Amino acid sequence: MLSRHFLVLVFVLTSAACGGGDSPTDPVQEPDPSLPASLTLSGAPASLVVGDTFQLAASVRNEQGTVIQGAAVTWSSPDGDRLAVVSSGRFRSLAPGPARVVASAGGAADTLTVDADPRVVSSLHAGVSSSLFLTGDREDPRLEVRDQRGRTMEAAGVTWSVTDPAVLTVTPDGLVEALSPGTAEVRWEASGGSGPSTALEIRVFPGSGPRVPELVVVDSAVVAWMEAFSVPGAQVAVMREGRLVLSRGYGIQSVDAPDPVLEESLFRIGSVSKPLTGLAFLRLVDQGIAGLDDRPVEVLLDHYTPLSGQTVDPRLPTATAREILRHQTGYGSREVDQVAWRAVWQHGATHIDEVYRHMLGRQLDHDPGTYYQYTNKNTKTIARYIEVLTGTDIESFTREALMAPAGVQRMAFGRSGLEDRDPMEVRYHDETGATSALMDASDHVMMHWDASGAWIGTASDVLRVVRTALEGTPGTPPLLSPGVQEEVMGRNPAASPSPTSFMGLHWSVNLSGSAPVWSHTGAARGSWARLSYDHAGTAHMLVSNRHSGGQLNFVLDPFLANVDWPEHDLFDR
Repeated sequence: MLSRHFLVLVFVLTSAACGGGDSPTDPVQEPDPSLPASLTLSGAPASLVVGDTFQLAASVRNEQGTVIQGAAVTWSSPDGDRLAVVSSGRFRSLAPGPARVVASAGGAADTLTVDADPRVVSSLHAGVSSSLFLTGDREDPRLEVRDQRGRTMEAAGVTWSVTDPAVLTVTPDGLVEALSPGTAEVRWEASGGSGPSTALEIRVFPGSGPRVPELVVVDSAVVAWMEAFSVPGAQVAVMREGRLVLSRGYGIQSVDAPDPVLEESLFRIGSVSKPLTGLAFLRLVDQGIAGLDDRPVEVLLDHYTPLSGQTVDPRLPTATAREILRHQTGYGSREVDQVAWRAVWQHGATHIDEVYRHMLGRQLDHDPGTYYQYTNKNTKTIARYIEVLTGTDIESFTREALMAPAGVQRMAFGRSGLEDRDPMEVRYHDETGATSALMDASDHVMMHWDASGAWIGTASDVLRVVRTALEGTPGTPPLLSPGVQEEVMGRNPAASPSPTSFMGLHWSVNLSGSAPVWSHTGAARGSWARLSYDHAGTAHMLVSNRHSGGQLNFVLDPFLANVDWPEHDLFDR
């Protein structure tokens, strides 16, 4: 047995052979905690549709399994045609099908696959500015297509059909087009009819002129008025700040031959002729040829004499042009106009000079300037005075003084007989709504109306004349100076008790609003018209081919109160 001392010696010798017993052991190297050892992706969407954007998260850990905060991660997708990198961890699906997301940080990486469903039409909606169209109207139906996420999308794969293709169609550009009067439904369907659908029921009314979505309120108002009073045809023009923004024909030219009213169709404008005659006289005032304090009848008595056995009221020659234009000549009723009618119907007068002679013997009921009574005689007096001053008949002078500078060639005195009328003129309808011999007889009725009611024209023609006279055109001042225009709004308290509503110089003037409004209505045999000129920048003219004993009065102004005005100018056409 070896002794304990021998074993100790062996241990000592062995330790000495290994390098000495007092040397330290080498330290253990710890892992770098900032080095990524693993990366795990999370946040994949439960469902994905093309067009969706989603955010992923990357968890980066070191060898100890501790999350490395703020680790730099690189994001990519090897399927770039189906998936796009938007920003760090944010992706957008571009096309249906599976697509891979790759994220890496240092030597660590992870891959995640997402699968996108295609976009499909989930809902359809179609809308137009108004479901009332005139023949020839076109409008984009604003087809709104939404996918399963409620997002708008292209209308690819959406088809349309029409219940009555004779009434409506859809153009290759997708516009709804009105073809003929009637009512039809347009239906749009997705996915060949297996998807959602939408429909529009559209009524088509006969008419013409460019559709203006901002002013379809006018279409609805005019058509409702026409149907309420059985008006066969009408025409409307609206002007805003010197621009023609609406020009439309509504209904038919005649119940006997129902062609639609055109923008170019001519109408009798009745007593809207009076403001035109007033403007023509004011041109002479501006030129120094005439004055508002002139005494027209005093001059005319050198050219016209009353009928045998009749005398002129001595007060009549003292009436000034201003008083005559304000209808303050001194008549107490419209009997003087009945005298003119009898001159035509009973006494066979065939020339306006004969008619005027018949009227000269009608006695006044009041002193001039003390009483208001609207009569055609007042306008006839101004017209005869213009003729004496210019040596030109009133129709020719007005065309030269007002229409020619405005570029209007179609306006003229209308003719009574059907065979004598302009080919573009509509037919006129009586109180029953029918054409009749009374409307079409060669009875010199238009000659009798003369400057007080004989003009025919289009609604836009009248506005063009008004614009040129009162506002001017680009680069050209108005025909009438501001000073002479101001005279229109002068009031005579003795004969006009209302301070805000009175007859100006052949215009009805209303000062109750924020800006003066000049207007005039007109009724000729078988027609009705209204002109309004708002000094806030809006004017409109309406003409129609039926008159019904004063029951047709229609005021368009309220429908234009809150319009989002378009910027186009149809005068440029």
